[in-house]
Amino acid sequence: SDRKIIDFANKFVKSLSNRMKKQPVLAVSQSEGTVKLIQYHSSSMESAVVSDMLESRQGTTCILTGTNQQALCIMGILTEKNIPAKLIQSNDGFDIYNIAEIRYFLKNLEQGLNSHIVSKELWDSAKENLKNQYEKSKILPLILEILETFESANERYYISDLNCFLHESKLEDFCRAGQETVIVSTMHKAKGREFDSVYIMLDDYQIHSDEEKRTLYVAMTRAKKNLHIHYNQNLLDNFVSDDVEFCQDTGNYQKPDFLTVQLSMRDVWLDFFKDKKRRILSIQSGTPLAWRGKQLGIYHRNRFIPLLQFSAKFQERIQNLKRQGYQPSHAEAHFIIAWKGKEDTEESAVLLPNLYFRRQS
Repeated sequence: SDRKIIDFANKFVKSLSNRMKKQPVLAVSQSEGTVKLIQYHSSSMESAVVSDMLESRQGTTCILTGTNQQALCIMGILTEKNIPAKLIQSNDGFDIYNIAEIRYFLKNLEQGLNSHIVSKELWDSAKENLKNQYEKSKILPLILEILETFESANERYYISDLNCFLHESKLEDFCRAGQETVIVSTMHKAKGREFDSVYIMLDDYQIHSDEEKRTLYVAMTRAKKNLHIHYNQNLLDNFVSDDVEFCQDTGNYQKPDFLTVQLSMRDVWLDFFKDKKRRILSIQSGTPLAWRGKQLGIYHRNRFIPLLQFSAKFQERIQNLKRQGYQPSHAEAHFIIAWKGKEDTEESAVLLPNLYFRRQS
C-alpha cells in the first residue's frame, strides 16, 4: 500500500488495546496515495458511496460494508446503473460439495472413473456436460472458477483431493473479476485481497471490541492507492491529519429504491423440501419464481406449485421490510443444495432464492 494509507492504518491500529503487531507496518511503495474521510449527517449513504466511487476510482476497485444487507444494497444500485459488479458470496450453512452443479459434475466423473486419478479426458468431458446441462445457470461462471482453481493447483486430479478441496473451500475464496468490475463485499470477507481503490461504508458502525477494530484495520489495508471511508458517526474524527482529506456531507440521502435479499439455510423451512426434490432439480439458478404469501414456487398448467416456504423468523423480516416501505417485487432461484436431515435416509434438494424488493414512494 502507498505511504498515506499505511500511516493512517498504523495510527488506527495503535488504538487497539491488544495490538496485533507491535512494530508499525512500513510502506513498500514510494507513492503517496490518498486517504479521504467523508462524514455524513444522513442515515442512508449507499447512493453517495457509489457516486464517489464512480467519480474517483482508479484501477481495481472494491466497496466494503459492515453487513451483508448493506453489500446487497450497493449491488442493487450498481446493477440498476448497469455497472459491472461482483458480490463476494458466502456459503453460510452449506458445503460447496453439496451445490447442485458440483454434484452433477461429480456424478459425471464417477460414471467414467476407473482409478483414484481422474484422466484429463474424463475431466474435460464432465466439464462440457456440466456446461451443457447448466448453460442457463447464473452461478455457472462461479462453479467453473471453483473447478479451474483446483485444476491450476493440481497437476494430477486425485478424486480424494478434489473432494477435500470442495469440502474445505469457502465461496468467498473465489472472486475472479476484470479491471472494470467493481467488487462488493463485507469487510469480514476482504482478508487476503488487495485493490487499487477501496471504499469503506460504515453505516451506523459501532466499535465495541478489538475484534471490530481489527476487522476495520484489515479493510483499510486492502487499499493500495486510494482509500475512501464513508461514515455517519464520529468514529474516525481523532484520525484526521494533514495527510488525510476530510469533508462533511450534509446531504439527506434516501434509502435505495431496490433491495436484494439472499436467503440462507436459516431462512427456509427445511422439512418443506422433502417431497419436492424432482421439481426443484428441474430448475436452475436464475429461474424466475412466483411469490405467493409465505411460499415461492412455479406455475405448471396455470396451477401454482409451491417449492419453498419461508421460516417463521424470515417471515418476520419480510414484515419488517414492508414497514420500511419495501414491497416484494420478484424472486429467482439462486443456489440449489443437497441436504439431509438427522433422521432422514435420503437427501432432499433445498432451494435458496434471491428476493427482490422495491421501495414504494
